Amino acid sequence: MFHKTQAVSLTMTAFFFCLPFAAPARAQTGSEMDRIKSIRQSVNGDTLRIVVETEHAPPEASVFFSTGPERLVIEFNDALPGTSAPAPPNTPMVESWGLKQVSLNRSQLVLNLDHRPPTSRVGVQTLTGPHRFVVDLPLASEWREEMALTKGIRWIREDRYLSGLWVRLNRVHFDPTDSNVSVAIGLAKEVTNARETVSSMVARYNAVAGINGGFFASSGGALGLVYRDGKMLAPHVSRRPPRSGFGMTKDGQPLFGRLAATGQAIKDLDGGDWTKTWMALGGGPRLIKDGSAKITAKEEELGPGGNDITRVAARSLVGQTKSGDLVFSTVTGFRDNHSQGAKFEPVVDWLRGLGVKDAVNFDGGASVDMVIGDHIVSDGPGNSTKEKPVATALLVKDSREKLYPSKADWVLSQTALKADGKSSADALITLKTESGGLVADGTPVRFFAHGLVIEPAEAKTSKGQVKVRLTSIRSPGTSRLSVLSGPLSSYKDVTLQGGEPKRLQVELLGRKKTKVEGIGELQRVNMKVQLTDPWGNPVANEVFQVAVNGTQAYPFRTDTRGMSSLEVETALAGGTILVTHPKAGDTPVKIDPLP
Repeated sequence: MFHKTQAVSLTMTAFFFCLPFAAPARAQTGSEMDRIKSIRQSVNGDTLRIVVETEHAPPEASVFFSTGPERLVIEFNDALPGTSAPAPPNTPMVESWGLKQVSLNRSQLVLNLDHRPPTSRVGVQTLTGPHRFVVDLPLASEWREEMALTKGIRWIREDRYLSGLWVRLNRVHFDPTDSNVSVAIGLAKEVTNARETVSSMVARYNAVAGINGGFFASSGGALGLVYRDGKMLAPHVSRRPPRSGFGMTKDGQPLFGRLAATGQAIKDLDGGDWTKTWMALGGGPRLIKDGSAKITAKEEELGPGGNDITRVAARSLVGQTKSGDLVFSTVTGFRDNHSQGAKFEPVVDWLRGLGVKDAVNFDGGASVDMVIGDHIVSDGPGNSTKEKPVATALLVKDSREKLYPSKADWVLSQTALKADGKSSADALITLKTESGGLVADGTPVRFFAHGLVIEPAEAKTSKGQVKVRLTSIRSPGTSRLSVLSGPLSSYKDVTLQGGEPKRLQVELLGRKKTKVEGIGELQRVNMKVQLTDPWGNPVANEVFQVAVNGTQAYPFRTDTRGMSSLEVETALAGGTILVTHPKAGDTPVKIDPLP
């Protein structure tokens, strides 16, 4: 019989079972579940191999990346945990991992990643004798790409470890004496007490690229020297010691020094000649002088005892190489520019390794941005925050044509797929420059997917186009395919559609005696009911009925995970609970006597 206390649990959280391997009463699951009997892992060079062995049949699994935070998910259909995950792989990419049951018919081995691999290429194999599923995850974290933005400006981006921390290193190189190239100080809204994003200033000045500039107050007022077109717009902050900055003469000669500004005059405390200065921007501290490390954080009260910025953080930098190139660069972390990035010492080592002979630091942390066209290229892939408006920016312009990929035109053969783990579609992407022309043949492209499987993971353009095949996983919802080429990042969403209810599963979780007024002693049975489609996906918001010992059937509804938690009361002598659905059929569950 049913009692008025029966309840349905509607929740979006994952279900965790107290006894996931053996129900306290006989469980009727609709079909026999396989068991995961062992998980092994090994690291061979730049590859992590994961081997998952099951008891009775080759595992049916999907492997896909997921965000929030970055994860690699290995999801097993009709296979439940019969073991636990061993110690996680000893590699910086994997922070932790765990095996868990996520529904009555599924389990997941989830790898929580410190950062996304530079390529989404993951190898999978299903083997027999014994039954096992093998996943090969590339561990190489280093990725380098170089691209001509114009005939006079080139951009290089690297993803790698710096002093044991994952960083994204961006740099723009150009000859400052090139007559087609010019450097400008972007001023937020053309006043000295406002803020504006670097993207907005790059667009407004029609620049090729730009980075954020000097320090500023919350109001937007510049906290340091701003000197533009031969005029002083803001002096150095008098209550602080003079700090380092960068400047240029009208004929394109770069200047680096520790700057004090009085009236319209700039004095270099390092002894340099700034009498021909045409533009200058204050930052600090100095990092490199005449090829040697010279971190002046203490002298400029930017270290311990002052406004300490020597911790790990994102960095914006300007330097000049021994060959004469001017370099605008940024150093950022995977998820966050405020607390991820690098300290000054490894940044100095990196710059000196590039042949930089003079360099100065500018505003860091959450202010850090490098923008090419209308594309932010400095943020790590896990950074979900938008760029922070700043007071000033350093911009580089070129009168020649912009050559980099700036736009992507998509043609998808299908925008909706069955969530069956095998339906596929083709995506044809045409890459164009800012002027609308096709990018050069051989332009490298990378593909990333969340909630999809893609092939290939990397390609090169032919007649401005690349093609990729995407395959569904067994998980209804919205999945995303992203294409990255140089500064360009573009994506399209694909809908994965579940099927009609096909299977009804019931799990008995426990039972106990209870006393009901006017009736007497009964046994209360806790149970979960799940409806799935032909591919094992949960079917949400679906009505099913439950009857006890042939009495009136009562309707219930599945939650967002295709499940319902019920309390059913029946006689101490036991009985039969009948769970029914018009498409998934009937599932009778025998309840034994309770002493």
